[in-house]
Amino acid sequence: MKFEEIIDSARTEREAEHERQLSAARREVREARHAARMWRSLAWAAVVVALVVLFLALQDRAQAAEVESEPVEARVVQYDPPPEPMPEIIVEEPVRRLHGSCRITAFCACSVCCGEWANNRPLDENGDPIVYGASGKELTPGVSVACSLPYGTKIQIDGLPGNYIVQDRTAEWIQDKYNGMTVDIYMDSHEACYDLLAGLPEWMDVYIVEE
Repeated sequence: MKFEEIIDSARTEREAEHERQLSAARREVREARHAARMWRSLAWAAVVVALVVLFLALQDRAQAAEVESEPVEARVVQYDPPPEPMPEIIVEEPVRRLHGSCRITAFCACSVCCGEWANNRPLDENGDPIVYGASGKELTPGVSVACSLPYGTKIQIDGLPGNYIVQDRTAEWIQDKYNGMTVDIYMDSHEACYDLLAGLPEWMDVYIVEE
């Protein structure tokens, strides 16, 4: 090989090596620029994300402040009051005092029971006689009695229901015979008298009802 060819070959190799180095350098520069662009993109993306997060946080805080600043309406809870207890009804038992054991009889307005007093009695609208007792009160069947106690006295007869009112007097001879311990109950008919006395003892305890 000639000397000139050797020199040309060496020059060609140096030029090829130089070209390879330039190519490598250019590649590194390109890679560096690409990496720089990627980092810048990532940096901008991070900035955008941070701004979005900050904006959302500020928006949430503003909404919370609005909620806190809104007036809270008082809620009135309506309820039905409990029913008032019913007042206790106290039924007072009448106070009564024993008068004694009396002979119990019954009478009506007929002449058999009342004798001459049965004559010329006034009549009511139904044609029934109106009977007035010795007290001057009109007698009520099943309520009025003839007795030696004061007029208007309320009595109870043991074994018979209800109260009776003294509005008449028995004959004096009857009061004397039984020492005033008789009660004669006024009824509206002879049959009612028999029905009332049927099965009752002749003598029964009588109580004075005190008000």
